[in-house]
Amino acid sequence: MAAHSKLGASSAARWFACPGSVKACVGAPDNESVYAAEGTAAHSLASDALEACEAASRYVGDTLNGFEVTEEMAEAVQVYLDTITKDRENGDELMVEQRFDLSHVYPGCFGTNDALLYRESEGLLIVYDYKHGRGVPVEVEGNKQLLYYALGACTGKHNRRVEQVELVIVQPRCPHPNGPVRRWRFDAVDLLDFEAELRAAARRTEDSDERHAGSHCKFCPAAPTCEALRNHALEAAKAEFTDAGDVVLSQPQSFSGEGLAKLLPQVDLIEDWCRRVREFAHHEAEAGRVPPGFKLVASRPSRKFKDDSAALAWLREYGLDDSDIYAEPKMKTVPQMEKVLGKSKGDIAHLWESVSSGTVLAPVADKRPAVKPEAAEEFA
Repeated sequence: MAAHSKLGASSAARWFACPGSVKACVGAPDNESVYAAEGTAAHSLASDALEACEAASRYVGDTLNGFEVTEEMAEAVQVYLDTITKDRENGDELMVEQRFDLSHVYPGCFGTNDALLYRESEGLLIVYDYKHGRGVPVEVEGNKQLLYYALGACTGKHNRRVEQVELVIVQPRCPHPNGPVRRWRFDAVDLLDFEAELRAAARRTEDSDERHAGSHCKFCPAAPTCEALRNHALEAAKAEFTDAGDVVLSQPQSFSGEGLAKLLPQVDLIEDWCRRVREFAHHEAEAGRVPPGFKLVASRPSRKFKDDSAALAWLREYGLDDSDIYAEPKMKTVPQMEKVLGKSKGDIAHLWESVSSGTVLAPVADKRPAVKPEAAEEFA
């Protein structure tokens, strides 16, 4: 697996805005979400298909980064492949997953581009970045990650004449007013200004405790324990602490129209911070560091068929058609099948079982038994 820079391109927007985040992230648990893992798989698919000059659909059913390539993933990646194919002219040089080194700008700055297209006749370098996420639309103009990539691509012993740079973001699964493909072109000489900005921003991170909260906090590993983000979220929600340590939130009705206008853009950040705190607390509890007043318990069970194949055979023999059994592309769940059977739902009781899907953190007053003894090491 390729090494990742602490001052990497993908986190540049964060450490440009929050120098102290670099230091804060050292040692912080960085649990890759299922969405991030899926994104990594999609990137692998994109680079493999691009280098092999094959359609993404050719890989449907393959497993990449622990994910099976689905038709939906292949369709999204194909938008990226088609974008590059349409841009490419005879004589253009295509470079895929090319590493670069910016240590001359600041030690520890390096990375890997998704794809580059160089057109010698125009002195044009096109920098592509594929975004598989569907939740946060990414803007291309002024995008520090892509500027970092462009600077890296223009640096080194390649002897290419670059006069114009075009940055291209391909994000097929996230709605955007400008569509799934966004472009921004500028003079290559402007990268000298960004190089100076990059050097200055990197220097500000040196042993820095300076923290600033904002939209850049979304994927920061240090977010759950960040005091700056906590204060920002509570201030945005007009929250106050009582003498007992309880948090009192202002009622939405107390906000004026202007106050709501200021608060609404912060709601996603507040919600995301709350989610990250819960995830971090659960991670700590799983590691034996249970927060005082809480315990790990089995999550509430859901009902599942013991054996899908056996259940399917029994349901067909019972006289049900596949149209009754399936909610394409999968079998219906136990509750859904009970609705189909109505008063006869008890007939399938022998086919299902209650299964817990893991653990959750609950107050010690919760009636469910703890699944692990409380650790001696307290939550710090």
